[in-house]
Amino acid sequence: GWTLSYQMGVDAVPVETAVTAQLVRVDTFPHATGMIGGAGGGAARYGYALDPRINNTVVAIERLLAQGHRLERATAPLDVGGGPWPPGSVVVRNRSGLDPTVRALAAELGLDVRGLAVRPGGELREIRRPRIGIYQTYATEWVDDWTAGEGWTRFVFDQHGIPHDAIVNSGMRAGNLRARFDVVLVPDQAVGDIIGGYRAGRRQFEHPHQALPPPEYQGGIGAEGVAALKAFVEQGGTLILVDRACDLSEQLGLPVRNVLAGLKREEFFGPGSIVQVAVDSTYQLGYGMPARAAAYFRKSRAFEVAAPGARTVVRYTDQNVLMSGWMVGEAHLAGKAAVVEMPLGRGRVVLLGFSPYFRAQPHGTFKLLFNALY
Repeated sequence: GWTLSYQMGVDAVPVETAVTAQLVRVDTFPHATGMIGGAGGGAARYGYALDPRINNTVVAIERLLAQGHRLERATAPLDVGGGPWPPGSVVVRNRSGLDPTVRALAAELGLDVRGLAVRPGGELREIRRPRIGIYQTYATEWVDDWTAGEGWTRFVFDQHGIPHDAIVNSGMRAGNLRARFDVVLVPDQAVGDIIGGYRAGRRQFEHPHQALPPPEYQGGIGAEGVAALKAFVEQGGTLILVDRACDLSEQLGLPVRNVLAGLKREEFFGPGSIVQVAVDSTYQLGYGMPARAAAYFRKSRAFEVAAPGARTVVRYTDQNVLMSGWMVGEAHLAGKAAVVEMPLGRGRVVLLGFSPYFRAQPHGTFKLLFNALY
């Protein structure tokens, strides 16, 4: 199932009868210009609010932080005039009059910006720019593009102006990750390849004409890398595990179980389908998301969680899980957790049970990744 309207988070309405209207042919891409409303220019004494439902808001966050602006996030609905915005609205503190940077960003990125005359009520949490590390594997799978997940991660980050650094196997095994990073992301990849990497007997090297790569590219993060990740979280870091990488939770000793593990194909099989999920958009990982969303599921994960303090932010719906494509045994998904935040020491582990940015296509779930970063 590749239904683009679902993946993009767009409502597509079928037109089944003839339409008569005044139409104009469009020969160029129509740029969506943003607007500044609410309290307006000179009256925006406190600052500006950015809509958390728009993906481009993360572009504005990165540019404004890089320029030294102070940014905060509202934890409750924000009254911006004309109806409240949902929790997660980004508040930019004003520095002088109608800030030309904010005006330029609104026009370029198509943002809806509202001026704030006074400090909004409720809690505001400061947004800081995280130091992000992405695990970069050497072990790829010739059978398909699954482990191109790391490349797609970098592509999405680059498209949205999010700075990041690569962490290779030796860097992971060296430890001391907390001194270098606030967030470590491990993209979708089989745990055996994350830990073991290229090694004798691996499927690619069963062909007699194939040989192992040079020694520096053999092996994975090893037990030392797993220990380094655990220490990173315990010292206050955020570890984001995507899809199959969520299986590392067992190595970290987290009390979470993938209920799909061990099921035969006749019992459950979802090779590439769009499924319906329910989102807690009042919590920080769900900010800007609708209550119901479409997720791209490709042999992904579904969790039962028994950890004190764990929070299920996204779960598969109780009914009508399958939206597009085909699936065997969808009842195994119904009601199970899909995105979970779990405490570990002073930090947290975020389990993204499906890839919210698979091949950079499902724009409707990008915010689950972005929220985890901040």
